[in-house]
Amino acid sequence: MSESFLKHLSIRVVVALGVMACGSIASGQALPAGSDPGAAAAAATAAAADRAKAYASDAKGYAVQLKRYLADRRQVGLSLTYEDAGANLTYADPITFQSQGGGAELSFQFRKGFAAVGSVNGFHTNQSGYSVPVNVLVEAFGPRYTFHPIGRKHPINIFLQGLVGEANGFKGLYPNPNGPTTSANSLAYEAGGGMDIYFTPHVSIRLLEADWERTSLPNATNNVQNTLRVGIGVVFHTAHRPVDPPPPTR
Repeated sequence: MSESFLKHLSIRVVVALGVMACGSIASGQALPAGSDPGAAAAAATAAAADRAKAYASDAKGYAVQLKRYLADRRQVGLSLTYEDAGANLTYADPITFQSQGGGAELSFQFRKGFAAVGSVNGFHTNQSGYSVPVNVLVEAFGPRYTFHPIGRKHPINIFLQGLVGEANGFKGLYPNPNGPTTSANSLAYEAGGGMDIYFTPHVSIRLLEADWERTSLPNATNNVQNTLRVGIGVVFHTAHRPVDPPPPTR
Protein backbone atom coordinates (compact mmCIF):
# COMPACT_ATOMS: atom_id res chain seq x y z
CA MET A 1 0.00 0.00 0.00
CA SER A 2 1.64 3.23 -1.18
CA GLU A 3 2.04 6.40 0.85
CA SER A 4 0.10 8.42 -1.77
CA PHE A 5 -2.89 6.10 -1.41
CA LEU A 6 -2.87 6.52 2.37
CA LYS A 7 -2.62 10.30 2.01
CA HIS A 8 -5.60 10.46 -0.36
CA LEU A 9 -7.55 8.16 1.96
CA SER A 10 -6.83 10.45 4.91
CA ILE A 11 -7.92 13.55 2.96
CA ARG A 12 -11.20 11.95 1.95
CA VAL A 13 -11.91 10.88 5.51
CA VAL A 14 -11.17 14.37 6.81
CA VAL A 15 -13.42 16.05 4.23
CA ALA A 16 -16.32 13.69 4.91
CA LEU A 17 -16.04 14.04 8.66
CA GLY A 18 -15.73 17.83 8.40
CA VAL A 19 -18.91 18.04 6.34
CA MET A 20 -20.71 15.87 8.88
CA ALA A 21 -19.45 18.07 11.70
CA CYS A 22 -20.64 21.27 9.98
CA GLY A 23 -24.02 19.77 9.29
CA SER A 24 -24.51 18.58 12.84
CA ILE A 25 -23.60 21.98 14.28
CA ALA A 26 -25.72 23.95 11.82
CA SER A 27 -28.82 21.78 12.15
CA GLY A 28 -28.62 20.73 15.77
CA GLN A 29 -28.66 24.15 17.39
CA ALA A 30 -31.54 26.65 17.08
CA LEU A 31 -30.73 30.36 17.26
CA PRO A 32 -32.20 32.08 20.30
CA ALA A 33 -34.37 35.13 19.77
CA GLY A 34 -32.41 38.35 19.35
CA SER A 35 -29.08 36.63 18.67
CA ASP A 36 -26.71 37.74 15.94
CA PRO A 37 -26.88 35.25 13.02
CA GLY A 38 -23.41 36.29 11.84
CA ALA A 39 -21.80 35.58 15.22
CA ALA A 40 -23.59 32.24 15.48
CA ALA A 41 -22.41 31.26 12.00
CA ALA A 42 -18.84 32.24 12.86
CA ALA A 43 -18.94 30.19 16.06
CA ALA A 44 -20.33 27.21 14.17
CA THR A 45 -17.62 27.53 11.52
CA ALA A 46 -14.86 27.73 14.14
CA ALA A 47 -16.21 24.67 15.96
CA ALA A 48 -16.41 22.75 12.67
CA ALA A 49 -12.82 23.74 11.86
CA ASP A 50 -11.63 22.51 15.26
CA ARG A 51 -13.40 19.20 14.75
CA ALA A 52 -11.97 18.87 11.24
CA LYS A 53 -8.44 19.41 12.60
CA ALA A 54 -9.00 16.75 15.25
CA TYR A 55 -10.34 14.31 12.67
CA ALA A 56 -7.39 15.08 10.38
CA SER A 57 -4.94 14.36 13.19
CA ASP A 58 -6.69 11.06 14.00
CA ALA A 59 -6.81 10.03 10.32
CA LYS A 60 -3.11 10.77 9.89
CA GLY A 61 -2.31 8.68 12.97
CA TYR A 62 -4.40 5.78 11.69
CA ALA A 63 -2.70 5.97 8.28
CA VAL A 64 0.76 5.83 9.86
CA GLN A 65 -0.23 2.88 12.03
CA LEU A 66 -1.66 1.02 9.04
CA LYS A 67 1.50 1.62 7.03
CA ARG A 68 3.69 0.33 9.84
CA TYR A 69 1.46 -2.72 10.33
CA LEU A 70 1.66 -3.65 6.66
CA ALA A 71 5.42 -3.07 6.52
CA ASP A 72 6.23 -4.91 9.75
CA ARG A 73 3.90 -7.89 9.78
CA ARG A 74 2.96 -8.92 6.27
CA GLN A 75 6.25 -9.05 4.41
CA VAL A 76 6.84 -11.74 1.79
CA GLY A 77 10.40 -12.25 0.60
CA LEU A 78 12.16 -14.26 -2.11
CA SER A 79 15.94 -14.69 -1.91
CA LEU A 80 18.37 -16.11 -4.46
CA THR A 81 21.86 -17.02 -3.24
CA TYR A 82 25.17 -18.39 -4.44
CA GLU A 83 26.82 -20.62 -1.84
CA ASP A 84 30.07 -22.43 -1.19
CA ALA A 85 29.91 -25.52 1.04
CA GLY A 86 32.54 -27.44 2.96
CA ALA A 87 31.53 -30.98 3.97
CA ASN A 88 33.03 -34.02 5.66
CA LEU A 89 32.10 -37.57 4.64
CA THR A 90 32.63 -39.42 7.94
CA TYR A 91 33.95 -39.06 11.46
CA ALA A 92 36.17 -42.15 11.36
CA ASP A 93 37.78 -41.16 8.06
CA PRO A 94 37.44 -37.38 8.01
CA ILE A 95 37.62 -36.56 4.31
CA THR A 96 36.50 -33.03 3.58
CA PHE A 97 35.68 -31.44 0.25
CA GLN A 98 34.31 -28.24 -1.20
CA SER A 99 31.24 -27.92 -3.37
CA GLN A 100 29.47 -25.03 -5.05
CA GLY A 101 25.80 -24.38 -5.57
CA GLY A 102 22.95 -22.07 -4.82
CA GLY A 103 19.51 -21.81 -3.37
CA ALA A 104 16.13 -20.15 -3.38
CA GLU A 105 14.17 -19.21 -0.28
CA LEU A 106 10.62 -18.00 0.32
CA SER A 107 9.71 -16.30 3.61
CA PHE A 108 6.47 -14.97 5.07
CA GLN A 109 6.62 -12.66 8.08
CA PHE A 110 3.47 -13.42 10.07
CA ARG A 111 4.39 -11.53 13.24
CA LYS A 112 6.77 -8.72 14.06
CA GLY A 113 10.23 -10.26 13.70
CA PHE A 114 8.97 -13.83 13.17
CA ALA A 115 8.66 -15.53 9.79
CA ALA A 116 8.07 -18.95 8.26
CA VAL A 117 10.76 -20.00 5.75
CA GLY A 118 10.96 -22.62 3.02
CA SER A 119 14.26 -23.17 1.21
CA VAL A 120 15.74 -25.30 -1.57
CA ASN A 121 19.54 -25.62 -1.88
CA GLY A 122 21.57 -27.66 -4.35
CA PHE A 123 25.31 -28.48 -4.46
CA HIS A 124 27.68 -30.29 -6.81
CA THR A 125 31.32 -31.38 -6.84
CA ASN A 126 33.49 -33.91 -8.67
CA GLN A 127 36.22 -33.80 -6.00
CA SER A 128 34.75 -35.68 -3.06
CA GLY A 129 37.94 -37.50 -2.04
CA TYR A 130 36.89 -40.83 -3.52
CA SER A 131 36.74 -39.63 -7.14
CA VAL A 132 32.96 -39.92 -6.94
CA PRO A 133 30.69 -37.00 -7.86
CA VAL A 134 28.41 -35.62 -5.16
CA ASN A 135 25.08 -34.00 -5.99
CA VAL A 136 22.77 -33.05 -3.13
CA LEU A 137 19.44 -31.21 -3.10
CA VAL A 138 18.01 -30.16 0.28
CA GLU A 139 14.44 -28.94 0.91
CA ALA A 140 13.80 -27.54 4.39
CA PHE A 141 11.20 -25.55 6.33
CA GLY A 142 11.17 -23.77 9.67
CA PRO A 143 11.01 -20.52 11.68
CA ARG A 144 13.14 -17.39 11.42
CA TYR A 145 13.61 -14.41 13.71
CA THR A 146 14.84 -11.07 12.34
CA PHE A 147 16.03 -8.10 14.40
CA HIS A 148 17.59 -4.68 13.84
CA PRO A 149 20.93 -4.51 15.70
CA ILE A 150 21.43 -0.73 15.45
CA GLY A 151 17.85 0.51 15.40
CA ARG A 152 14.85 0.30 13.14
CA LYS A 153 15.81 3.41 11.17
CA HIS A 154 18.97 1.73 9.86
CA PRO A 155 18.85 -0.59 6.84
CA ILE A 156 20.64 -3.58 8.39
CA ASN A 157 18.76 -6.71 9.44
CA ILE A 158 20.18 -9.82 11.09
CA PHE A 159 18.24 -13.11 11.09
CA LEU A 160 18.55 -16.45 12.85
CA GLN A 161 16.77 -19.61 11.72
CA GLY A 162 16.38 -23.34 12.31
CA LEU A 163 15.07 -25.58 9.55
CA VAL A 164 14.30 -29.27 9.07
CA GLY A 165 13.63 -31.15 5.86
CA GLU A 166 14.97 -33.80 3.48
CA ALA A 167 18.30 -34.26 1.71
CA ASN A 168 18.31 -36.01 -1.68
CA GLY A 169 21.55 -37.33 -3.14
CA PHE A 170 21.58 -38.26 -6.83
CA LYS A 171 24.02 -39.19 -9.62
CA GLY A 172 26.51 -40.39 -7.02
CA LEU A 173 27.52 -43.56 -5.20
CA TYR A 174 25.81 -44.49 -1.92
CA PRO A 175 26.70 -47.83 -0.28
CA ASN A 176 24.06 -49.92 1.49
CA PRO A 177 23.68 -53.59 2.59
CA ASN A 178 22.05 -54.57 -0.71
CA GLY A 179 24.73 -52.96 -2.84
CA PRO A 180 25.62 -49.40 -3.87
CA THR A 181 23.01 -47.12 -5.40
CA THR A 182 23.24 -43.88 -7.33
CA SER A 183 20.67 -42.06 -5.19
CA ALA A 184 19.64 -41.81 -1.54
CA ASN A 185 17.73 -39.54 0.82
CA SER A 186 17.79 -38.70 4.52
CA LEU A 187 16.54 -36.27 7.12
CA ALA A 188 18.30 -32.90 7.13
CA TYR A 189 18.75 -30.30 9.88
CA GLU A 190 19.90 -26.71 9.38
CA ALA A 191 20.79 -23.92 11.79
CA GLY A 192 22.28 -20.57 10.97
CA GLY A 193 21.64 -16.97 10.07
CA GLY A 194 22.71 -14.03 8.01
CA MET A 195 22.72 -10.29 7.38
CA ASP A 196 20.66 -8.28 4.88
CA ILE A 197 21.02 -4.61 3.97
CA TYR A 198 18.23 -2.69 2.24
CA PHE A 199 19.24 -1.43 -1.21
CA THR A 200 15.87 -0.13 -2.46
CA PRO A 201 12.38 -0.25 -0.88
CA HIS A 202 11.79 -3.72 -2.38
CA VAL A 203 15.30 -5.12 -2.84
CA SER A 204 17.90 -6.11 -0.25
CA ILE A 205 21.44 -7.41 -0.58
CA ARG A 206 22.31 -10.51 1.43
CA LEU A 207 25.79 -9.64 2.58
CA LEU A 208 26.33 -12.98 4.30
CA GLU A 209 24.52 -16.19 5.13
CA ALA A 210 26.11 -19.05 7.06
CA ASP A 211 24.35 -22.33 7.87
CA TRP A 212 25.41 -25.60 9.47
CA GLU A 213 23.70 -28.61 7.93
CA ARG A 214 23.58 -32.21 9.12
CA THR A 215 22.51 -35.08 6.86
CA SER A 216 22.53 -38.89 7.11
CA LEU A 217 23.17 -40.14 3.59
CA PRO A 218 24.80 -43.63 3.35
CA ASN A 219 28.62 -43.47 3.41
CA ALA A 220 29.67 -47.01 4.58
CA THR A 221 30.62 -45.86 8.11
CA ASN A 222 28.33 -43.90 10.42
CA ASN A 223 26.15 -42.30 7.69
CA VAL A 224 26.72 -38.76 8.98
CA GLN A 225 27.69 -35.65 7.06
CA ASN A 226 28.27 -32.16 8.46
CA THR A 227 28.29 -29.25 6.05
CA LEU A 228 29.05 -25.56 6.51
CA ARG A 229 27.43 -23.36 3.85
CA VAL A 230 28.45 -19.74 3.26
CA GLY A 231 26.74 -17.59 0.67
CA ILE A 232 25.71 -14.19 -0.66
CA GLY A 233 22.71 -13.12 -2.70
CA VAL A 234 19.78 -10.81 -3.32
CA VAL A 235 16.36 -10.60 -1.62
CA PHE A 236 13.13 -9.32 -3.17
CA HIS A 237 10.39 -8.34 -0.71
CA THR A 238 6.89 -6.90 -0.91
CA ALA A 239 7.03 -4.32 1.89
CA HIS A 240 9.11 -1.26 2.57
CA ARG A 241 11.69 -1.07 5.30
CA PRO A 242 9.84 0.05 8.45
CA VAL A 243 10.83 3.62 9.24
CA ASP A 244 9.46 6.40 11.39
CA PRO A 245 7.22 8.95 9.64
CA PRO A 246 8.92 12.20 8.50
CA PRO A 247 8.60 15.24 10.79
CA PRO A 248 5.79 17.68 9.98
CA THR A 249 6.68 20.49 7.60
CA ARG A 250 4.90 23.19 9.59
